Amino acid sequence: MVYIYTFLFPAKSNKKSMKNSHGNSYEYTPQEYVNMLLCYGKARCVTTEALRIYKKKYPDSPCPGFRTFHLTFQRIADNEPIVPSRALGLDAKGRKVKRTYEKVILSVYKNEPGLNLNAMRTLLRKQNIKVTISNIKSILKLNGLSYTPQIRPKKNRRLFYCEWLLRRLKRDKMFMQNVLWTDDSVFTKWNMKNRHIPGQAATSPDGWSLNVWAGMLNDELFGPVFLPQPTSYETYLEFVKGPLMEILYELPLAQRSTMWFQHDNFKPHNGMKITVKLNSLFERRWIGVERFNPFPFNAADLSPIHFIWDYIKMKVFSKEHNTAGQMQEAIVSAFNDLRSECKENPILHSSQFANVIKTVQACVKSERGK
Repeated sequence: MVYIYTFLFPAKSNKKSMKNSHGNSYEYTPQEYVNMLLCYGKARCVTTEALRIYKKKYPDSPCPGFRTFHLTFQRIADNEPIVPSRALGLDAKGRKVKRTYEKVILSVYKNEPGLNLNAMRTLLRKQNIKVTISNIKSILKLNGLSYTPQIRPKKNRRLFYCEWLLRRLKRDKMFMQNVLWTDDSVFTKWNMKNRHIPGQAATSPDGWSLNVWAGMLNDELFGPVFLPQPTSYETYLEFVKGPLMEILYELPLAQRSTMWFQHDNFKPHNGMKITVKLNSLFERRWIGVERFNPFPFNAADLSPIHFIWDYIKMKVFSKEHNTAGQMQEAIVSAFNDLRSECKENPILHSSQFANVIKTVQACVKSERGK
């Protein structure tokens, strides 16, 4: 096997500048790699013994490091060429690297130390040299040079969502009225009392909480639905398969086949089974997770349903509730009051949609600097 590789890579081939594990610069020929392999086999794959044999047998050749011996043997075991791909001018995938602008790239690297790959590409393009980031990276690797990784700009999720919503509204002015906007809020016993006041905290030793879900489609309010606390992936999946399906089946088929669904980017909402279920119901006509139409984190002001919680909590916490059952009854009563008030004043819903559109437009205007 060794003699086959000796034939494939004769000693007369071009030498490549390399560095060993100790940082010393020298050149290895394919024949020297074969000599390393012979010594490694004679030493029964013991690297320290292979180094001793190599120094004794080839005193005029530079002695490689431990890592060089090991990687040379590993390439043979993996059925790869005995000479490393970097020495052959190949990248990590075994493709030949374009070295047309190698001198220019190396001069930029030398004159402008500390530049990341993006900045290097920008500087080269100003000189009318069109190279890719992967090409710059491969050339630096071939020359044994370190580099600053490519810096990708962080996505502004809020701006991305606002621009997406404005594009939708441009196509259909009534788009927001065709979305089932949803949100949930936690009602706790401590909402009524300040735990930092010793006297009040002592009168309420046992704390409890209620997780309440609500939805809004045009001028219709859905809920409340009481979810288990704390919300997990399993409990939210049960909600999607149970109460949410019941709400959807109450709607006309024509409306259900064209409507959209929205929920926030809360972690338990992002499970694969939940995504599959929502896709089967809405055919990707839904807003929420990163993969489809992402809803930004902590952006309650971009959803028209957020206004109901101020009204509900004002009603519920107007008096004290000693048990979770009493608070649950108060929440249901507050939702019924809100429904009747919305029927008497239909402008209440439309004003919320208008407020969200104004917020979205202001967000895009401020972020773009217009």
